[in-house]
Amino acid sequence: MQRIRKYFFPLFLLASTLALFSFGRHEATNDDLIKRIIGQLKKFKYQNLQQKVYLHLDKLVYASGETIWFKGYLVNGDTHTADTLNGTLYVDLISPSNKIIAQRVLRLDKGLTHGDFTVTDSLPTGTYRIRAYTNWMRNFNPDYFFTKSFSVWNTESTSRSAEAGQPGNVSGTAGKPDVQFFPEGGQQVAGLESRVAFKAVNASGKGIAVAGSVIDEKGATVLSFKSMHLGMGVFTLKPEDGKQYTARVQTQEGAFMDYPLPQASGSGYVVAAYTTFKNAIRVAIQRKTPAPESTPAQVLLVAQVRGVICYMANATLTNSTFVADIPKSKFPSGIVHLTLFSSQGEPQCERLVFVSHPQPVTLKISTPKPVYAPREKVAMQVQVSDQMGNPVQANLSLAVTDALQVKPEPLADNILMNLLLTSDLQGTIEQPGFYFKDEEPQTVAALDNLMLTQGWRRFIWKELLADQLVETKYLIEQGFSIRGQVLRPNQKPVAGSHVTLYTKGADQQFALADTDEQGRFFFGDYTWLDSTQVLLQAVTAKGNRDLQVLVDETLPPVVKKYHPPFMPERDAAMEGYLHKSKQRNDLHKQFKLDSATIQLQTVTVKAKKVQQQDSRKLYGAADAVVKADDSWAGYFTVLQALQGRVAGVSVTGSGMNMDVRIRGNNAPPLFLLDGIPTDQDMIMNIPVNDVEAIEVLKGASTAIYGGRGGGGVIAILTKRGNPNYDYAKDKALGTRIFIKSGYYKACQFYVPRYDTLQPSHSRPDSRSAPRFTGTR
Repeated sequence: MQRIRKYFFPLFLLASTLALFSFGRHEATNDDLIKRIIGQLKKFKYQNLQQKVYLHLDKLVYASGETIWFKGYLVNGDTHTADTLNGTLYVDLISPSNKIIAQRVLRLDKGLTHGDFTVTDSLPTGTYRIRAYTNWMRNFNPDYFFTKSFSVWNTESTSRSAEAGQPGNVSGTAGKPDVQFFPEGGQQVAGLESRVAFKAVNASGKGIAVAGSVIDEKGATVLSFKSMHLGMGVFTLKPEDGKQYTARVQTQEGAFMDYPLPQASGSGYVVAAYTTFKNAIRVAIQRKTPAPESTPAQVLLVAQVRGVICYMANATLTNSTFVADIPKSKFPSGIVHLTLFSSQGEPQCERLVFVSHPQPVTLKISTPKPVYAPREKVAMQVQVSDQMGNPVQANLSLAVTDALQVKPEPLADNILMNLLLTSDLQGTIEQPGFYFKDEEPQTVAALDNLMLTQGWRRFIWKELLADQLVETKYLIEQGFSIRGQVLRPNQKPVAGSHVTLYTKGADQQFALADTDEQGRFFFGDYTWLDSTQVLLQAVTAKGNRDLQVLVDETLPPVVKKYHPPFMPERDAAMEGYLHKSKQRNDLHKQFKLDSATIQLQTVTVKAKKVQQQDSRKLYGAADAVVKADDSWAGYFTVLQALQGRVAGVSVTGSGMNMDVRIRGNNAPPLFLLDGIPTDQDMIMNIPVNDVEAIEVLKGASTAIYGGRGGGGVIAILTKRGNPNYDYAKDKALGTRIFIKSGYYKACQFYVPRYDTLQPSHSRPDSRSAPRFTGTR
């Protein structure tokens, strides 16, 4: 190993200290590349603010009739401090078949909120997901959204099978295991020794133990390997030029399966990182050039954490190995991305490592007594202190569950693991708590294997340096927003029109906005706590009100197809929990918790709605009915409104020269205007705004009109011809009225009071979660 000379220069970026040095022969640094990387990363962070959401759920298994309680935390993705820019959080409940079955729109207060979902009797047994995100986060990959899986058991159904698409208790081990191989740094180079990590999972995505050997194309064994934790492991290989290697893997069942290893390159770079040293990350860089070339090459090593550059190193390489020790003190806790660039700015290798520092705060929970009587009040004391023992102000949430009903999951995710690890890795991380349980060598090695096999990038360097940044379509929301477009009757946008917003109710509001060149308008930052009626009115600069006002519909992001973990086994503990849950549901069905009122069984009242006879109709029910709606605003004639809306009715031509035929008839149809026969010319001159509905009669339905109805019947029903028509339903020109839902009001967690003895206290309290609270 060649000795290294270092030269240090202080740099600053986004309040992070950069250590820039060169090693090997001291030559001029690639200043242009350094400036470009720093400038583009600064631009990326300014335009692509990163956010993270964490939801604390009261537990991870629920039964029918229970409530899913959660508290939400929104933080800045770089600093992990509370995000105060956003005022709205969206939380979706997703079924095993990847459908959104409920949504909560919650008001954020300094990055905090809370909410709930009810597990209704209609939800089948299965693995569900809860997903949380802000409107701004929709600009990026949905893998950035917070997602957590949990189990739901329907105690009202005797069937143990899950919702369609997910079987019940299936081991998920059938089929060929998925074994993938990941060269450290991203590539292998012939003649250079490097490590290759691997990961083996079964059909359900769970890691499985494997062992095997690497063989060459002649079948000779090169080395043996064995997985460590959850099917992950690593081995060292020095590939020879021109050879193809295969991994022969043996599963726990004894079956042998072959997997080809990635082909080694003839030349290039190899990067290795070692984290077992206490105070430093040791980085080794190797380079092989195509023979006989041996020209020294300048490279740049960049180390960043959550988009913040913490370390940069400039080096001149030949065909030899160079090693540098990077102090861990340069990095905050979390995943460090090491990227090696060529002098042309091309990323050559990338490696993820994890750095952990002692946590800045400690949490201690204590009670005055070690043992309590049934239903005796427990006063818990929570102390939060820094490393010096000084008190620290904190915002906390607490879930208390019955350990006899709900199995504790010590290796499950929590907010620390989520912010530092799982939110910055792609895919599901199995047993994330394992990597934080201690600092034993086997735990550290397992965490490093995770870094080698489960990479993640918030940005791609090539796109970043080429200035190909993500276009931000969705805005940061302090409150609700209303967007839309103003169109003329011919569907052309109206630029410069004036749009007025009115709201009714206790919180009456008034606002003005002008449309842009595409006729679009925007109203924002409303904090309605209840459903609100909104009136939008548009008018052109010249006072024309014959306009159409469209309002954008806010649809939730598409749910990514996902194969959730299989349901846990129904062991004795689970059977006991489900039995108590069913008992509680039966009790709720018979009695209310706050009274002795007996609830009757469901009563169904059946009756037929009395239909008023319309004097304009000599016929019974029409074969097709087209009712007037907002889409008719752009039509000039009634036949335009009919065109393409009824199967078997062909409307051709344009303007006043249109022809109508009903399939199966050569003759034109009979036209009726409020029940009176008329001709097509009369129909063409009726204002579209006066029409209530168009009804079509075909075949036998036309018999009442004899030979006149041989070509079918088209009946035009006007508003004026209906004595019972409600003109209050008609909107004025250029207006739009709709209901805008407000923020969801979370339910109050039920906490019974036992300080004063009541007869109802004799009833058993079989809740598996007797307390859930969020407090400061």
